[in-house]
Formats: sequence, C-alpha cells, structure tokens
Amino acid sequence: MNRQILVKDTTIESLLEQINNSIETTIELVLDRKSKQPILDKEWCTIKEVCSLFDVTKATVHLWIRKGKLTKYKLGSRSTRFKTDEVRTLLKLIERKRN
Repeated sequence: MNRQILVKDTTIESLLEQINNSIETTIELVLDRKSKQPILDKEWCTIKEVCSLFDVTKATVHLWIRKGKLTKYKLGSRSTRFKTDEVRTLLKLIERKRN
C-alpha cells in the first residue's frame, strides 16, 4: 500500500493522527485477510462464504454468475457451490483493481 502523508503546513498532532489512521487501516486489512483464509483453504465455497469474502449481497453474486465472473456448480439437487480456486482468482482481480 503506497500512501503518502503531506507534511507541509501541518501540525505534529495532525501528522500523528494521519499516521495512526494509516496504521489502523493497515491492521484492519491484515486482520480481514486472515479471517477469510479458512474459507480459501477449502475446495468449495457456499454462496454465503462468497458473500462474506467479497462483502457483497447474494444478489451481487448472482449478478456475477450471470455476467460470467463466477461459475456455480450444483452438488446434488439443492446445493450450489463455487470452486475456491475460481473465487480466489476473482478476489485477486478485484483487489488489483482497487489498488
């Protein structure tokens, strides 16, 4: 993460606040990634897990399916799953676009 802090015309207190906010954001990102790791260690994901990974609604996941961004797989008559490798690939693509 390349974040710059403007030091010109700022107080020490303001600079410390900016540094603290940057550290907090970084810690939140690291903890968020660690909490998602157990899902990514499995072969298959449920739609609920995909929603949690991307922080989106089921409607968004269904839209991604229609647009071909994700493929759903039927396991039995009622179970729909997603291949974790495909989910991981989409997650990396979206993270790259954010940065």
